[in-house]
Amino acid sequence: MFVGDKKSGFEWGKVQGTIALPARLREAAHSAGTQAYLLAEDEGFCGDPVTWLPDDPWHLDAAALFPAEAVRALGFELATKGDSQFRVYTTHGTDPHIDGEGPCFILVLANNGLKFKQGKHSHVTEAGEWFIFDDRVSHMVRETSRSTSYVFLHHALKEIG
Repeated sequence: MFVGDKKSGFEWGKVQGTIALPARLREAAHSAGTQAYLLAEDEGFCGDPVTWLPDDPWHLDAAALFPAEAVRALGFELATKGDSQFRVYTTHGTDPHIDGEGPCFILVLANNGLKFKQGKHSHVTEAGEWFIFDDRVSHMVRETSRSTSYVFLHHALKEIG
């Protein structure tokens, strides 16, 4: 059965749950997002709108929160492709775009007002909320005049079966 069909009840981009983030993790993510935003601002927002944050010890703490059983219950598991791993990214907003990874797990670590959208699901995701979206289908992160950064843990997934 295709995971995104109406029979399964699964919907791409829909918030699936919330994980309690330790305060130190929230603070580290917020700080990293702020620094990345200030750098992008200094560059006139001419760089890549989604930035991979260099590995930092707190990234491992974020990865340890991956809700494997809940993700498996939705019909997914971690992809085992070559360089597939947990990574932390930040964005200050993107236009609608399509990438090529397929299903992706997202755990929001910090967000000060940016809105994720894919299909009929659109949300100003709170830190600790997680969802799965299809990277091969148009999606975006919409900024506002007062928002700065959206920091998230990312890992490619594959459908089970």
